[in-house]
Amino acid sequence: MGYRILETDDIPAYLSERGHWEDLDDIAVREVSDGNMNRVFLASSADGTRSLAVKQALPWVRVAGPSWYGTHTSARIGELVAQLSFATSDFGMPSAERKALIAASVSPELCKITEDVVLSEPYLEHEHNHWHEGVADLAVSFRTDAELRTEVAELRHLFMTGAQALLHGDLHTGSVMVSIRDGAPVVRVFDPEFSFVGPIGFDLGLYWVNALVSEERARALGGLTDHADQLRLSWKAFEREFRRLWPTRVDTFFDDAYLDRFLRQVWTESLGYAGTEIIRRIIGFAHLTDLTTLEDPVAASRRALFIGRELIVNRRELTDVESVRAVVRAM
Repeated sequence: MGYRILETDDIPAYLSERGHWEDLDDIAVREVSDGNMNRVFLASSADGTRSLAVKQALPWVRVAGPSWYGTHTSARIGELVAQLSFATSDFGMPSAERKALIAASVSPELCKITEDVVLSEPYLEHEHNHWHEGVADLAVSFRTDAELRTEVAELRHLFMTGAQALLHGDLHTGSVMVSIRDGAPVVRVFDPEFSFVGPIGFDLGLYWVNALVSEERARALGGLTDHADQLRLSWKAFEREFRRLWPTRVDTFFDDAYLDRFLRQVWTESLGYAGTEIIRRIIGFAHLTDLTTLEDPVAASRRALFIGRELIVNRRELTDVESVRAVVRAM
């Protein structure tokens, strides 16, 4: 069964199916939605002694309806990452100011968490790691996969040394809020405690993970979607905005040919970091509910793990969005 949009009359049966409410004659439901993205229902007993809230995330902005899908959001995220990274890079900031920024933004404790949890522990025997028994063989094989380990080591070293620009450091859909102002979406990014100066591709890669894993969830539920298109939307917006800002660079020794090379490098590294985050969210620490809440998460989790490996090991050959789509569809 595909993703079902719930209405008020659906809530009693929905709660009963999941064992949350037995007496369907003793339940009253009203919608109390007040946000832009989610619908919220309040179920209560006739005597008022029991109540339960149900929240459903919609695939579109709630106040606008199905014609306004949340994909407006990804383009804006791409622009925001471009603006922040350009302004705090050697292209947008004088060298002395950049060095001061790097010093001011050093966060050794939180960076160490990422270095360990995302970029090493899933490939080692570690107490933080756990997984569904249906992917145990892959968890073991990834730890002995020499090619994978070496590529992750390169990404880890880049994370530790590649002080390209100021990052959010934990950019995912849970760190993004969308509201409507004067009929237009307003996107805000919060939770910046992992922020530091590092490789630009890390932020983009982390943001892409939710879309790629959502694709596997939709496939498991029988839906025909293209969540992977979020990569195209965010990357195109990032590239367009970065190129728009390029003529304002403070050091013109960096020519247009170098810009092309630099953007290719960011794309490649973004794919690699997306792969590492997918893997750690399935066999490492802190798993993705998109997969864990499936009735049977094994097939989707295995596909996602293989996608993660491909993004890491073959990131240099995946030169555009279509090649990434091909990987997703082949799994």
